Amino acid sequence: MERREFIKLIDSIWKGEENIPWNILNEYPLQAKFIASLLKDRKKILEIFGQNMLGKKGGISGKGLPITIKILNRDENPALRKYVGCDNRWIVVYFGVCPELENFISVVLWPDESDTSQKCYQTIYEILHEERKALKFEGAYYLIPPNEIHPQRVEKLEIKKDDEIFYNWQYFPFIKDVGETLSRPISAVNYRKVLLRDKEGQLVEEYVAIRVTVGSIIDMKGNEIKVKVPFLFNTPHAFTFSLPYCNHMNLIEKGSLFYFLLIEYGGEKTKKVFLMENADIIDALAHTVSFELYRRFILSVSSDVYRRAIFPKHPIIGKFQKEDISELFAVCSLGEYRDIVRKYSSLIFNKVFSSEKIKNEEMLLYHIEDLGEHIFQTYLSPYFKIKDNKVYYFPSIFRHNSTNLYFCEKNFAINKLIRSYSLVNCREGLRPCL
Repeated sequence: MERREFIKLIDSIWKGEENIPWNILNEYPLQAKFIASLLKDRKKILEIFGQNMLGKKGGISGKGLPITIKILNRDENPALRKYVGCDNRWIVVYFGVCPELENFISVVLWPDESDTSQKCYQTIYEILHEERKALKFEGAYYLIPPNEIHPQRVEKLEIKKDDEIFYNWQYFPFIKDVGETLSRPISAVNYRKVLLRDKEGQLVEEYVAIRVTVGSIIDMKGNEIKVKVPFLFNTPHAFTFSLPYCNHMNLIEKGSLFYFLLIEYGGEKTKKVFLMENADIIDALAHTVSFELYRRFILSVSSDVYRRAIFPKHPIIGKFQKEDISELFAVCSLGEYRDIVRKYSSLIFNKVFSSEKIKNEEMLLYHIEDLGEHIFQTYLSPYFKIKDNKVYYFPSIFRHNSTNLYFCEKNFAINKLIRSYSLVNCREGLRPCL
């Protein structure tokens, strides 16, 4: 199906229509699979919340749920004129990562309709080129689950000086991928419509998701690179990524290790590099350890366990205390954590990246306990806690004393749904507890 028509079809499904031209889609297997996933999982999200809890446009109020967003697309004017109702109006779309929702997120603004949207647009513009700034939303913003924000009615909008580690896209555990998960798509409901520039610099609408991985470049040709990424259990193979139009191939050296933030297009196989940063071999080890700990949280904690852990401890409208929440979700013992570091250090240092130009002699100075402590303090401590010889996951949704317990529980169920597609492809270890 022609790309523009495919985008319109996705739009219609989000509006509740289900008149699907399967006779055409069956000629495009990737698009057909995407639409089938979207139909199925959109219904599951409606079931998670219940029809009565969602508004006419399929969203809920963010009242009682402060969130922060680190903007990723530093475009000064991602705006298009769209025909809405009987008028042409400006739409502006930014996207980034929301730690509280543990997800990629889009921020949809209609500056012509709302003073708040206009203010939000101006605020985002102010911080576009500030490395250490994030946005904080409080009040009745509108959230279309799982990951689309409309801030028209937000009551408080702040520029927050972010923590360098906490808001660094390389370190977020919930958007990390290894070879097994990168080989499979996430749920189609997690793809959001954004505005991206094509090779001519024109804005086009696309449904995308983001993925983050670490890998070494083994070949380059044209605007494509072949990248070796860590596989934890399965037979490894290289991935092909497309580079941005502005990228200069002569600045990239074969064998070098990078973090990659990838844009994945709905109904397509190709992944495009949106951002990339230099990495070293300990970064690669920390990436796999962080991925494994979050995988254990998602697959081993069931929705029932999550609910039972939260509600008995706190009244429905009570406030959370960080020290309480940080003891709820144990992912492994401290001894198991050290075993994970030992296992993956052997994998990363001796197998995955043994021949690349990324050897870090400093790692030879680490005893396994010291290496585990270094990784925990440097990479993991904003998201995981250690207490009583156990490692706990601390969901960021509770960092701001959220009072909307109902949504906290539902958001966890959504994240399990979204990530179950790819996480169960890591066949060794824990199985999903749904």
